[in-house]
Amino acid sequence: MDIYFFNNLILFFGLMILAVEDHESGLISNKKLLLLAAYRLISDVLFILYLHFVEKSPAVAQIKDLYSRLFLSIIVTLILFLSSLVFSEAMGMGDVKLIGTLALYLGSGALFLMLLSFIVLFIRAAFLKLMKHGVDKLTLAPSILIAYIIF
Repeated sequence: MDIYFFNNLILFFGLMILAVEDHESGLISNKKLLLLAAYRLISDVLFILYLHFVEKSPAVAQIKDLYSRLFLSIIVTLILFLSSLVFSEAMGMGDVKLIGTLALYLGSGALFLMLLSFIVLFIRAAFLKLMKHGVDKLTLAPSILIAYIIF
């Protein structure tokens, strides 16, 4: 089984669990997010070690990819953290950490996924408004899951 397919499968099921949790309670578990992030980092390091020691091939591209995804994850999380301090009602800290974890998995693809998930969130809000349901607070994780399925 391909490691990239397996990582995407782990991310998909992790997003499913987090989306249900966020929809039901409005909170995203730090432990589950940490587990998703730790899995990705550990699998990347093990894959790099495998390439180096077993395949005897240089893993320069994989190391650069890991560094770029890690850097992007930190930058995106920091920017969203600072913006969540300014706009405290717009996005919770669980959403910020979830987006940072997505950047760790998808790299720059996480930025496109976030744009798509905000479009999905807008459509969900418009649909609820048309159906005369209250749109007091929409959770972001289910929209991220839908956008990931589309992505």
